[in-house]
Amino acid sequence: MLPIIKRFTLSFLRDKSLIFINLTFPLLMIFILGNMLSGMDESDPEIGAIKIAYSIETADPTETQAVKAFIGELDRNKSLKLSLLKDASESAGAIESGKIDAAFAFTRPLAITIEEGKDPIKNRAVKMIATGFARYWGSVKATGLPPAKDENSTDPFGDPVPRTADTDLGYNRSMMDYYAVAMIITMAFMMGGGITGATDIYENRGNGTLRRLLSSPKSRNSIYLQTLAAGYPQNILQVAIVMSASTIFFGAHYAATWQLNLLLLLLFVALMAAVSSIYLIIGLLVKVVPVPPIIAITWAMLFLSGSFAKQIYIPQITPWLPTRIAQDAAFGLTVFGRTGDAWRVIAVSAIVTMVAGVIGSALFKRKELTR
Repeated sequence: MLPIIKRFTLSFLRDKSLIFINLTFPLLMIFILGNMLSGMDESDPEIGAIKIAYSIETADPTETQAVKAFIGELDRNKSLKLSLLKDASESAGAIESGKIDAAFAFTRPLAITIEEGKDPIKNRAVKMIATGFARYWGSVKATGLPPAKDENSTDPFGDPVPRTADTDLGYNRSMMDYYAVAMIITMAFMMGGGITGATDIYENRGNGTLRRLLSSPKSRNSIYLQTLAAGYPQNILQVAIVMSASTIFFGAHYAATWQLNLLLLLLFVALMAAVSSIYLIIGLLVKVVPVPPIIAITWAMLFLSGSFAKQIYIPQITPWLPTRIAQDAAFGLTVFGRTGDAWRVIAVSAIVTMVAGVIGSALFKRKELTR
């Protein structure tokens, strides 16, 4: 093992206060928040019943049959309340009065238009339903498959096997599951990534370690890159322990498979590396203790991202925060098994780490660092 990395890892393992801050404290927060807020906070609020009105404006018997079969299948879902409109023009008034949440209009040639209501969550659900029908019907038209021949068929495309079924989409996250992820994001931006990166060179400058390193035969590039990589073993250890302990002792759930959990661990570690590389540059540039401003800024970002309270969401700010982007990628992986955003965050984190490493190394070579 490289000497700087070895020294950093051993120092971490010997320092009980660091172990508490980086390992015990996140686990305590997961346990406390996950349990105490379970009755006060809804991890995934119920959408409730969706009232949808529909009108059929096509006279084509094949298309009408397909629409009726589709509506019949939707009507089997207890979460959907369907009603027929004589004319699509009635939908606007019904939505305004609150009698319905949205409306479908099936036009000729067969297409589906949506009249949205006031609830954005229900609007997204309605769009998904309409999109599913449009895609299936488009496939039928493109392939020339025959329409339903049996009027009693529940499938609008001639298949006696229904294509729809009730499912929770995997979206059954508890508050324990929520904070098991949110606290690791907090670790990445504050405890494990931010503070460690910002204070390493500053502390080494103060205790004389940096002076001794610079007087050694090692090049400054080597010293800086080893310093940058010194926190990686600690980061991997942190994430692995917190994820394992949360699962074993608190019953928290992360991703559905070990492969996805491995990707989640990689996401967290890559994120920590990127944050550390940026804050390491801050430690190079300042001659005061950089921890207080970093804590203040990072705490504000985490709060506005909903890491401490899920309901916190400001449309103009929250979606653009790095903490929120990373959090959404992690939840997309754990809740829905979506890997795309996770890989994007990993890729961006790797680029940030490399660019920050080049910039930091150049600064380290030129800057007077001894006292």
